[in-house]
Order: sequence, then structure tokens, then C-alpha cells
Amino acid sequence: MDMYDRFKENIIEKGLLEKGYGVVLGISGGPDSICMLSLFLRLKNEWDLRIVPVHINHMLRGEDSKKDALFVSEFCRQNGLECMTYEMDISGMSEKWKMSLEEAGRKVRYGLFESAAKETGCGRIALGQNLNDQAETILMRIMRGTGLKGLAGIEHMRDGIFIRPILIFKREEIENYCKENGLNPRTDLTNLEPVYTRNKIRLELLPYIENNFNEKISEALFRMGDMLREDSDFIEYAAEKEFEKIAVVRDGSGVFISRDDFNGIHKALRSRILRRAVEEVKGNLTDVTGERVSAALHSIERAKGKKTIEFPGFVDVTIAGGKISVCKRKTDFKKIEFEYALEMGEPVYVKETGDLIKIEKMPFAEGFEGRSNTWTVFIDEGKLANKFLKVRNRRNGDRFSPLGMNGTKKLKDFMMDSKIEETKRDSVLLICDGDEIAWVAGHRMSDIYKLDASTENVLKITILPTCYEK
Repeated sequence: MDMYDRFKENIIEKGLLEKGYGVVLGISGGPDSICMLSLFLRLKNEWDLRIVPVHINHMLRGEDSKKDALFVSEFCRQNGLECMTYEMDISGMSEKWKMSLEEAGRKVRYGLFESAAKETGCGRIALGQNLNDQAETILMRIMRGTGLKGLAGIEHMRDGIFIRPILIFKREEIENYCKENGLNPRTDLTNLEPVYTRNKIRLELLPYIENNFNEKISEALFRMGDMLREDSDFIEYAAEKEFEKIAVVRDGSGVFISRDDFNGIHKALRSRILRRAVEEVKGNLTDVTGERVSAALHSIERAKGKKTIEFPGFVDVTIAGGKISVCKRKTDFKKIEFEYALEMGEPVYVKETGDLIKIEKMPFAEGFEGRSNTWTVFIDEGKLANKFLKVRNRRNGDRFSPLGMNGTKKLKDFMMDSKIEETKRDSVLLICDGDEIAWVAGHRMSDIYKLDASTENVLKITILPTCYEK
């Protein structure tokens, strides 16, 4: 069976995609992504797919980065596709956000891919990881310490949107495919430098294991990951069933569980149920570490008096008597007022909420097709009273001029009318022009800044969700 048939069979077997779908493809210009794009081009007509290539220039390799972007754009053009290209100063963001280049790049990539998918109405985002990447990931997680889910490695599909259709192919197979089909992908020379942990594993550790222990270690780790994923999925399924039995979920209030019921179930399920409860309240599991979960489990099992364990995202797990409650911290968040200046073209990271915000300027001409949605809004630059916008959370006395309404309204009343949960109101992002609220992000923009016949320039403001893997 040739590579294309295996590619198609894998998509069908794993349920990654269906005919007629729109797919965003993350294209770096390297062998993996170009091979993936080539395979999708062959599948496109057969399955009536809509393909949207996206390239992100991380601006880390000077002229080479620019050449990568040009190569991807030209490759797409020659194949009848238009590529969405972004330039992001990952080095600057890494420094500003106090995280590694790898983490900053991952955060930006996943956010932009999701934004592109929403903008183009695509139901899937395809990423080009391969079998060797899987082996490297599993080894890296083993060295850092991980549980069953971590040992399963990279998922073929995550969150019902991110897919990895070439995960089954070895790097050597992919490179041979590119050579045989004259694709001439770009080579990122930084991948050949043993600087980052992953590169050291790729260039030093795996070759050592292959030469001294098992020449097919990558394939062995891949098989192990697939087997453990099945076990992990089953345990997750069992944990979800137990959660439904013992947890009481109250919207806007929290999750409540009988301590006896919780301690009466198998230990393998407890950590998953606790994580599930935290996710229900927090909205995600970003920065929820195994150490914090273990501390909470220890207290649930042994604490004699009232005990509270603080989780990221202003979530408290409280053990009191025979009850476990997982709730938003009602007082602490209100004490934390945040505010950030927004810069044109450069995403700003709001650490308190985990969101990225990007502003782009564009001319307003006849036939302008900008469409606002939940996380994107277009405002009239000429109506701004200040040169720069800022983002903050709410303050006492805030008022707002909702689109379509004359006059102003108390922001508190607007949030109540919009049925925004009380515990979430202090984390709603407000895009402001001085003291004037231009957009209650995720809900409604201000009538003051709407586009009209006098508009000359438009500011496109986008909230990029933080969706990435460690």
C-alpha cells in the first residue's frame, strides 16, 4: 500500500475527517508539513475538501524565516491555494511572557490556527507531527515525570478539532516521499542543533538507544503510546461515568461531591474526577499540575478539619466535613485589577485569563468583508479619542454603549442581561479607548465605534484562545 492510501486509511480508521470538511493546515515549509499538504491536495477533489494553508513566520531565523514564508506562499499558489501568513516576534513574546521560545511559539501557533479556523469556518486543524515526533514526546514526558495519559503521547485527534494525519509515518518515509515527488521542502537548520531538549533527544539520545539497545525504539514507543491511549481512554470514560454519579454541578456556583462517595471509588479514578471538577469550574486545565492535584487528593483522604487547596485560575478545592467543593474564589479575583497596553500587530498576552489579543489595521473600502463574531470585532479607527487602546477587566462604575442602543448602560446591568455568570464577570476582557469601553470581548462592541460611510481605516481586534499542549 502506498503512502497516499495509508494516509487515507488512517484518516478513516481514526475518524479524523469526513468528506466535505474545511481543514486548516499548519504549514511550516519543512518536509512534514509539505508532505501533509501534498497528500491533502490529492485527497481534496476525491473528498470535496476545502483546504486553508496557514504559515506562521516566527521571525527567529532572519532571512531563512522570510524564505520559508515565500516558499510556502509560492508552493500554495502553484497548487491553486491561497496561504494565510502571519509574522510573529516569538523571541520578543518569549521574553515578555517569561517562557521558553518553544512554549511561546506553541502558544501563538495554536491560537492563530484556531482563529484561522473560526474565520474560515473550518472544522479541523491538521498538524504535521510524525512517528519520530511521537517517540521524542514520550521520552521527554518520561524524563519529566508523567502519568498514563502523558505516556500515551500525542493524540491523533484532540478536542475534536486538532488532527495529526501523518503521525503514523516515520521521518525517513516522509523525506523519501518529498524527494520522490520533487517537493523540495525547506530545511530548518536549528533542528540540527542539540540545544533544546527535544533536539537533544532526537540527535543524541534516540540514536544512542538505537545503536546500543533497540534499533526500532521509535516504532516501539509509538506502539506503546497507542496501547496506553486505549487504556487511558477507558479509564477516562469510567471516571466520567463516576463523575456523573457522584458530582453535583451548579452553574455559577461550583461542583460539589460527597467526601465518602469520592474516597469510596478506585484511586485510579479520583485524580481524573478531581481534574474534571476543576475543569468544569475553571474552563480548562492549563497550569493544573500533578503536584497540586496530589496535594488535594491527600487532603481529601486525610484532612480532619477544614482545608482549602488553591488552584490556578482562582479555583479553590475545599474539604469541609463530609463535603468537597470546587468553586471560583469569589473575593481574590476582584482584588486583582489588570490592565495592558495594546500594540498594533503584536499579540499581547493577558496572563490573568490566558488570552492573546491582536490588533490589525486595514483600509475601509467599498465591498469590505470584515465580519465580526464572538472573538473578532471591527471598529472605526477614526472614532478613537486615544492613540492606543488597552485591555483591562471591569471597574466599579463602568458604563457601556452597546451596539444598537442610544445612550449608555451600566456594565454591571449589561452583564446581568447578557446572563454572564457572576463568578466570570471579573475575567471578561474589556477593550478600552481611555475610559470608554469599545468592546466587551465575547459579547458586544460599543455603538460609538461602529463602521459607517465616513470610516476610512478599520481596526480588527481578535482574541486568540490559548489552546496548546506542553
